[in-house]
Amino acid sequence: MKDFEAGVGEVCITQPIGLIMAGYDKRDQLSKKGVHNDLYAKALVLYDRTTKLSIVTTDLIGLDKELVAS
Repeated sequence: MKDFEAGVGEVCITQPIGLIMAGYDKRDQLSKKGVHNDLYAKALVLYDRTTKLSIVTTDLIGLDKELVAS
């Protein structure tokens, strides 16, 4: 088996209270009550001295083109 390196990381991406929330049917109000659970982006990176593989997950419904391209 080849030697390889692995790394993991996470960052809290919870938005401030007062923004419109997606994912709820017929929601027409801003969030006002607080945060029930924080949202996170998490990553796993594997490297075998030749190839690097990254897997990223987010607690989001979707990402827009500008964010993905950056």
